[in-house]
Amino acid sequence: MSTPQGLRPIEALDAGDEVFTQSGVETVTERYVMPEQPLLDVTLDNGMSNVTTPGQLLKVLTPDLDYQWKRADELEPGDHVALRQAASEREALVQLGENHALTPGLAYVLGLFVSDGWISGPHNRIGWGTTDRRPIEKVQRVLREDFDYETTLHEKEAPGQKTLHYCRASRADVTGLFVEHFDLAGKTAGTKEIPEPVLRSPQHVVYAFLSGLIDGDGSVHATRNCVHYGSTSERLIEQLHTLLFSLGLSPHRLTQEPSSGSKVNGHVVEGNHPLHSLEVRSKDCLFLAENLSLQATRKAERLDRLGNAENHKKLQAHNIPHAGLHVFGALSEAHLGSGWYEDTDGNKFRQGVKYPGGTKIRYHADLHEQALGKGQIVKLGLLKKLERIGHPLGEKLGRMLQQDVQFAEVASVEPAGEDVTYDVQVSGPHEFVAGGMVVHNCLGKYHPHGDSAVYDAMVRMAQPWSLRYPLVDGQGNYGSLDGDAAAAMRYTEARMESVTEALLTDLGKETVDFRENFDGTLEEPTVLPAGFPNMLVTGASGIAVGMATKIPPHNLGETIDAVVARIEDPEVTIPDLMKRLPAPDFPTGGVIYGYGGVQDAYKTGRGRVVMRAKMHEEELDTGRQALIATELPYQVNKSRMLEKIADLVRQERVEGINGLRDESDREGLRVVIELKQGAVPMVVKNKLFKHSHLQQTFGVNMVALVNGRPQVLDLREAIDVYVEHREDVVRRRTEYELRQAEERAHVLEGLTLALDHLDAVITVIRHSPDTGTARENLMAGTYPSDLTEEDLGELGVPLAPPIDQQSDAGRSESGGIQRRLELEEAEVGSNGASDAPAEEGAWLSRRQADAILKLRLSRLTGLERDKIAGEYRDIIQEIERLRGILASRERRLQIINDELLDVKEQFDDERRTEIDYTGGDSINMEDLIDDEPVVVTVTHQGLLKRTPITEYRAQGRGGRGVRASGTREDDYVEHLFTSTTHDWLLFFTDHGQCYWLRVYDIPEGSRTAKGRSIRNLIQIAPDDSLRAVLAIEKDDFTDEDFLNSHYVLMATRGGQVKKSTLEAFSRPRADGIIAIETTADDELLEAHLTSGDACVVMASSSGHAIRFDEEDVRPMGRKARGVRGIRLTEGAEVVGMFTCGESAADAVHLADDPHVLTVGQKGYGKRTPLTDYRQQGRGGKGLVTMNTTDRTGPLVTVKGVTAEEDLMVITTAGTMIRTEVEGISAMGRNTQGVKVINLRSGDRIADVTRLADPAEHSGGAEEAEDPAPATNGQT
Repeated sequence: MSTPQGLRPIEALDAGDEVFTQSGVETVTERYVMPEQPLLDVTLDNGMSNVTTPGQLLKVLTPDLDYQWKRADELEPGDHVALRQAASEREALVQLGENHALTPGLAYVLGLFVSDGWISGPHNRIGWGTTDRRPIEKVQRVLREDFDYETTLHEKEAPGQKTLHYCRASRADVTGLFVEHFDLAGKTAGTKEIPEPVLRSPQHVVYAFLSGLIDGDGSVHATRNCVHYGSTSERLIEQLHTLLFSLGLSPHRLTQEPSSGSKVNGHVVEGNHPLHSLEVRSKDCLFLAENLSLQATRKAERLDRLGNAENHKKLQAHNIPHAGLHVFGALSEAHLGSGWYEDTDGNKFRQGVKYPGGTKIRYHADLHEQALGKGQIVKLGLLKKLERIGHPLGEKLGRMLQQDVQFAEVASVEPAGEDVTYDVQVSGPHEFVAGGMVVHNCLGKYHPHGDSAVYDAMVRMAQPWSLRYPLVDGQGNYGSLDGDAAAAMRYTEARMESVTEALLTDLGKETVDFRENFDGTLEEPTVLPAGFPNMLVTGASGIAVGMATKIPPHNLGETIDAVVARIEDPEVTIPDLMKRLPAPDFPTGGVIYGYGGVQDAYKTGRGRVVMRAKMHEEELDTGRQALIATELPYQVNKSRMLEKIADLVRQERVEGINGLRDESDREGLRVVIELKQGAVPMVVKNKLFKHSHLQQTFGVNMVALVNGRPQVLDLREAIDVYVEHREDVVRRRTEYELRQAEERAHVLEGLTLALDHLDAVITVIRHSPDTGTARENLMAGTYPSDLTEEDLGELGVPLAPPIDQQSDAGRSESGGIQRRLELEEAEVGSNGASDAPAEEGAWLSRRQADAILKLRLSRLTGLERDKIAGEYRDIIQEIERLRGILASRERRLQIINDELLDVKEQFDDERRTEIDYTGGDSINMEDLIDDEPVVVTVTHQGLLKRTPITEYRAQGRGGRGVRASGTREDDYVEHLFTSTTHDWLLFFTDHGQCYWLRVYDIPEGSRTAKGRSIRNLIQIAPDDSLRAVLAIEKDDFTDEDFLNSHYVLMATRGGQVKKSTLEAFSRPRADGIIAIETTADDELLEAHLTSGDACVVMASSSGHAIRFDEEDVRPMGRKARGVRGIRLTEGAEVVGMFTCGESAADAVHLADDPHVLTVGQKGYGKRTPLTDYRQQGRGGKGLVTMNTTDRTGPLVTVKGVTAEEDLMVITTAGTMIRTEVEGISAMGRNTQGVKVINLRSGDRIADVTRLADPAEHSGGAEEAEDPAPATNGQT
């Protein structure tokens, strides 16, 4: 097999090795050894052949240019098999023991040896001889450089013959390396092979070997582009053919029958063996010539002439069978006349087919029958022309060219006797197969029903909007979300998705029961091993006699987490499982509205899950508002949904819609519902949910066959059934692997026993007349009857005693020898004989005797014997491990757990379907969500998020702090506080409305996430703006004493102040409540939570501020307008309010030496000690807090601050400046202040906000990458 590490025998591959497939490089997941069975020899017209089982599938190109998989016994001469050429990607040299590697020089010497070398004498002396002196000189240089070994060049002359130049090597380390690593012992001209290390070597080493090979028995033609190599060893030519093919060459195979006689050194020699040869011709020859380095003078000169003929490159123009018929037929069909065609955009064009030189190809009757090569299809512009006119053949040929395959015609299919075969299973995606082929095989083998039923099922398994994790990878038109039908099966292709392999893993290890198919010719599994719970992950829907099932799809990672939780805790409850598997996860995303139906489904097996489209509001370029749907409910047809909405608008059942359009493209779904001026988006959205397919219901009915009987399963029962199935799979797989390991240990014991008595075993085999007799003698432990006493005396010792007479020291630690009779349960071979020993005192079993007879001589070396001993030790450990698994249920469950987590790691993805817990029905969400500490951030532009407090860490004084939010450049964090997920937030708007939100309803985000707009979470009116946020702890919100002893203190721009008990805000409503009645010329400015005894500071734009006791304001009802807090001068308005006192609820603590910060419109500001403001009665004009003049402009803000805080200054031009409070000068009340920041011409201060400080909160991991500057006035 072709691998990135070179050509390797299939029997030498193991799990984890990489191989080339027509899809690329894949990893071997399993190697299978199949028992002896009748085989077929499939021979191709290029001379290559493959011995395979009758049922082996081969990829064949049909006359319609589709790929079809045909069994070997269904192949016919004339079929075209697809072949992939893949050369080794290896760069490292193959090591030969500890001190040597197969270098290019040594590879050349080895190649010359295979052609013109010999081994002689008891000490394996090696020699090389050619009629050209230069190759032998090359051998001498390599031996000198690689082995520090000097050899002598000899010459031998014979009458009428060319002089023979030769050299010999007899030093033990040189000859030992050749014999041991290159398997040269016992090889003759008719049995020699390419040494295995060459097949695994880098390309430059392979070409060096080929150079030596051709310098020996090869030739270069004098007048044409052809390199020839011949040998009487058919095996050598087969290997060479495969090696050259893997390098991208296409040699021609020839066979010449034995000659009647020829003279060698004056003697007539009769030929006994046919001559097998290969010829590399045409451009392939020129490419080969560029990579060879020949030493033989005449051959090198001819090769140089070939190479210098022109600048040749690797041959690419391999023919595609039947391509001419289809390509020219398609172009003729699309031809409009006079050379004109029409492209995919409807434009007409003329484009003739020309040779590279510019000569046009003339159409004629035989043109369709001419062969087309892959290079011709590109160079002649045929592919480009087909793509331009939009013909499907263009896409098909394009894929074919990308796959880099060749096609060879089947010459013959002949019986090849019986033998053991090997097969490998690889990971990753497999080959695409024509859709019609899949349907044909399914109908003929497993499902004798209508072809449309089979094809529709396959199409659905390939649609990403139908299955959460598609099981089929489809190529071609497989329909659309609009309900478009898939293309006919003859136009589509399919293969298994990677995730599907997890369902089939270990299917060949007797893990599940099989039953006969409908006609008894094949077997099919009754259930799959299922490496993940496919019933829950993919879902199911169907109706049968007397029963129906409808199971929603789920997220694979969440489902596995729930199964793992069940394995780890047998007492886990359904609510606990729902924390890991919260709800279905639909392929199309969307939103699950309400949680009651999910709870019912998981607790009882039946429920109704409400699904909604995922929508958001957006302002279009025209200035109109629009509703944008980006995800639809599961199984909703987009086109029909649009038609339904249009009907609702025409029938005036839904008002406020101005336009409707589908802007979906390759980037994703986008349905735009444009609203009329003045339409309320929330109202239109709710009407659409009620009347259109933007909201659908999925009726869950979790019915499954458990042990053949239908049963309604709740979530825990469904998981239990899966875990029970997987435990059975693991147990049966372990039993299978244990049998295989014990049988292998049994064979290794026989090999070890034979190697311990090697001379005796070789004597038995050499003196047995045939294989059957040798097997019987080995099994009985007896010598052949024709051996004399003298022969036996030379051996020195007899064969070992029978097994039942061996000492305990000679027995296996695994009990394999002792259990041999049990393991080999009379397997009857082709000759009808039992595989078990014939009598109790037998020396070896049949299986052991067969293994010894198949043992290659190269495995008799000391190194190979050590490998057998090492393998035996490893397999004994494996047997003990497998027995331990069978003996322990805990270990089996742990294996299930680990394998599930492996699947999760490979295929897990993010949840697509959101869950709106607040919708639909009344649910106690606190029972579903853990009460965890979080940090809540609210930005100036109304973006909210909650972040686990663990993302912030406590820092000592002087720490750099951490980023609290990844805000945009024109935004900043205005509110930041710690709470828990069960706490409440109260939001106050400028129009006096109050809204509630639980912290757990705020989307969770990392520290650097921006958050979500508040308008997506609460129903704020479009013209409302957020003014204040209050956080109330969960327990306080239900504590009557707390509610009645705490207040919400509010101030308006018109100077009004109002206080209401917190109890008045303790009954949440989705559409909010009135917190304070405002007039058209007034609006809410501030809202604070107080304890009822704070001091209050209010300031106006005229530069006045008043400080009074909160007790001066009596509690009022929610709809009251309040009382006067400060008397305003004409044209003035309130610019701020804050509270101060000892309570934790107060904005400023008196113990912190608070100051009053005042900032004017033109950038002047100061801070004044709070103690400079005497207590006054409510409703007065107050004291001067800033001397406002034309230079300062009116007062724009007042804040209660401490020296450690930072401020964010916002200007009317949108500039934001961060500054430290400590950097602002402290001055008296009746002063103008100093310039806090420099403003550009025409720019003014719009607002000043205290920055929330994340360093006040604990938790977290990493420091800010670029902490915000804190110097005065720095942007």
